[in-house]
Amino acid sequence: MQSQELTILNTYDEALAGELWLPLGQQKSKTLILAHAFSGDRHESGENFLFDFFRDRLLEEGIGVCQFDFSGCGKSEGNFRNTSITKRAQDLAAVIETIRSRPDVRSDHVGVLGRSIGALATLARGAEGIKTLILLATFTHAFEVFQKLFQNEGTYNPDGISTLKGGEKVLQVGPILWQDAEKYSFEQIVQSLYIPILFVQGAQDTLTPLSEVEPLYHQANEPKALKIIPKAGHGFETEQARSNLIEIILAWVGKYL
Repeated sequence: MQSQELTILNTYDEALAGELWLPLGQQKSKTLILAHAFSGDRHESGENFLFDFFRDRLLEEGIGVCQFDFSGCGKSEGNFRNTSITKRAQDLAAVIETIRSRPDVRSDHVGVLGRSIGALATLARGAEGIKTLILLATFTHAFEVFQKLFQNEGTYNPDGISTLKGGEKVLQVGPILWQDAEKYSFEQIVQSLYIPILFVQGAQDTLTPLSEVEPLYHQANEPKALKIIPKAGHGFETEQARSNLIEIILAWVGKYL
């Protein structure tokens, strides 16, 4: 495998940090872009490096992987306080454009895997130029899920500054998160997408339970699939959950990417 550091400018001229991993021996590679969760980073280091685990297995199967930090996260520029679904969708759009323009990537075989708010950003960005979507721990009601998250793990103040524990840090978000979340109908968005979509949810996910993903699955167009990982929470924490999850992902990209 070979990796290249990436610096990608978003709509606000903030530098997004990332890296592209490509399998050896291929002039052009199918590539999966990984979009991390709310307080995460390109590695999903808070979830025992879940995205690095995905990357290594995907590369073994000859699939390229792009990992990046959303603005305000990891090594990327920007203020986390300005986080919103729309801003993350704009970040993702800039990454997709960059990856698809590369001569070592098969531009017609690029997919996106998003987890939690990364999955919402993936839906908000849409399907243009994308072969398939994989949505982990996604949800229908953005405002309500965000509210539950902040009330349980931080402070909720939709008119001011809300706080959230992110590892050893206390993260702050402004009113734009809540104002932006209220604008979205993800059921309508998913209904408008005509590419293969895989939904994967943990059976023991208390933040985004099955009732949050089922409306999206029912509105999605074929081909689609909804897979439930037994004894798995929001971060697919156990070794068995990760093993089950990556096998589902590999089977899907083998067929649809």
